[in-house]
Amino acid sequence: MREPSADIIILVHRLFAQVTSLNKEFLRRQYVALAAACVAFTFAYLITATLVRNELLNDPDTFWPVGIGNWILQNRRLANVAPFSYTAFGKPWFAGDWLSDLALAVLYKAGQWRAVTEIVAVTCALISGVLSFYLAMKLRLSVALGLTAIIVALISPHFLARPVIFSYLLLSIWMVLILEIEDQAE
Repeated sequence: MREPSADIIILVHRLFAQVTSLNKEFLRRQYVALAAACVAFTFAYLITATLVRNELLNDPDTFWPVGIGNWILQNRRLANVAPFSYTAFGKPWFAGDWLSDLALAVLYKAGQWRAVTEIVAVTCALISGVLSFYLAMKLRLSVALGLTAIIVALISPHFLARPVIFSYLLLSIWMVLILEIEDQAE
């Protein structure tokens, strides 16, 4: 007859083996998801940076954030009136995207529109990578990459050289974190 401590040791060993196999599967899934994110990032970046680079500037207000950013750099303060508006010149106004405006102005000074479109292309690729990583963790790889391609194609008209593009990246990260927290709660 075996001692109870031997049974406990065997039970602990079996549980550890199960946890280890689950951890190996989880790690394998993470590697696959990371690879999917890299593929999605590269694909989205190459398309955005080469084929549709000029479309990133296809917005009538593209000069506005760069102009506001330059104004902030020159005056070393945030604008409290609309300095460039035709219809609301001199009226009270707050630059809500001032940090993004500064970033776009600095990029414009460093490399003109090429630098601005480059950071937008990288941001779009990061959005694609974040989305692909999350989907690859939850779904089959082919489905994850296919859904990523469809979603990025559907939201691509909103990929413009505007401050909101950085908000889209933060929003995608935030949504993934919320979904992860919700999945862990179940």
